Amino acid sequence: MASCSKLLIQLLVCILCPFFQVCAASFLVSRGTSRQIKISPFHFRVSANDDQNDPVLRLPLLESELSTMSPCDDEVSERRRQELQSSVENARTAAEFGVRRAQVNFYEAFSNGDVSAMESVWSDKGLVRCVHPGMSALEGKDEVMKSWAQIFSQGELFNIEPSRVHVEVCGMSAIVSCIEETPNGGKLEALNIYRREGGAWRMTLHMASPVILQQR
Repeated sequence: MASCSKLLIQLLVCILCPFFQVCAASFLVSRGTSRQIKISPFHFRVSANDDQNDPVLRLPLLESELSTMSPCDDEVSERRRQELQSSVENARTAAEFGVRRAQVNFYEAFSNGDVSAMESVWSDKGLVRCVHPGMSALEGKDEVMKSWAQIFSQGELFNIEPSRVHVEVCGMSAIVSCIEETPNGGKLEALNIYRREGGAWRMTLHMASPVILQQR
C-alpha cells in the first residue's frame, strides 16, 4: 500500500507541475525579469549542471510570455510574438521527439537484453522505481538494475513492441503510456515516466501490468 501511495504521489507531481510552472513563469514575466524559473518542490530546478540553453527547460516561460501577447500592428511586438511562437513550437517538438527517442532506447535495451544500454536509460538522480508484472515496486537504481540483470540473465530475447504510445510532456517530466506487445500475442499495459536531465530524458518510473480482459 505504501509503494502504491508513493507511485500515486509521483504521478500527481507530473500532472500538476505544468500548472505551477506556468504560474511561476507568469509572475516572472509580469516582473520583467529574465531569471530562470526555480520551483524545487516540483523538480523544476535549473542548476549549474543543467544546460541553461535547453529549450525544454525554457518552454513554460516562453509559453507564459506568448500567452500575454496577441497579434498587433506594432512591427517590433509582432516580430517578438512570431519569434516566441516559433520558439514554443520548436521546443514542444524537441521535447516530444526526445521523449520518444528515450522510449525507443528503453524498449531496444529491453528487447535485446542489454544491461548496459538499460542502465543508460535510467536516471542517476533522485529516487527511481520499477514495477515488474506481478511484483512489488523496486526503489533505487541499484535495485532496479539488479532486477533487469536477473531478467536478462535468463538469455531470452523478449522482442517487446510498444503500440498505442501516448506522450504527455509536463515541464521537466514526461508521462508515456503504451501497450507492450510480444510475438506470442501477449499484451501489457505500461506506464513510463521520464525526467529531463542534462539535455536528455531519463527514466524514473516503469510500471507494467498484463492485459487479462479485453474491452469490447
